[in-house]
Amino acid sequence: MHADLEVWAVTQGAEWLRLTVVVGNRKAERLWPKLGYVPVRIREGIRMGRQLNTVSTQVKALVGGQVDDYLIRVPRDRPVAP
Repeated sequence: MHADLEVWAVTQGAEWLRLTVVVGNRKAERLWPKLGYVPVRIREGIRMGRQLNTVSTQVKALVGGQVDDYLIRVPRDRPVAP
């Protein structure tokens, strides 16, 4: 199903896929890197309902781009220096 989503996204002009994983969700933390996603930023204190979470923003190039290319285009996902 994910491969079909990628094909569809490319036909629509997408160059990247982006998702957010809740840190501690071990299944998701193992799955997405296997599908080619790369973590670009960790954010703490993200409210989901009543719970505060730490989340990992991850991206995947669809047309051969590099993560640095993505981060130039989407500055909100750049890692924040401690």
